[in-house]
Amino acid sequence: MGRVSDEQRRSDRRWADWTSSGGPVVLAVTRVPVTFILYTLEGLCKGELYPRLPSAARYVIAGIYIAVSLVVAVYMHLEDEAIGTLS
Repeated sequence: MGRVSDEQRRSDRRWADWTSSGGPVVLAVTRVPVTFILYTLEGLCKGELYPRLPSAARYVIAGIYIAVSLVVAVYMHLEDEAIGTLS
């Protein structure tokens, strides 16, 4: 058998993270903020995100929602063991 590259090891490690004990929980808590981002963008595109506010205000609010969601997604992914999502 040939040598296993570092990229293959990283890929295998990532796969093990998702399929091992606690993997589905980590996947869920990091993907919920991404789902909220998509929901926010859809509401913004359809004009359903705070329709009574001026357009600029809606974009600012959407930007804040997206920024906070990204921070939460990264935090939950990096600190999953420390915050007790894994049993």
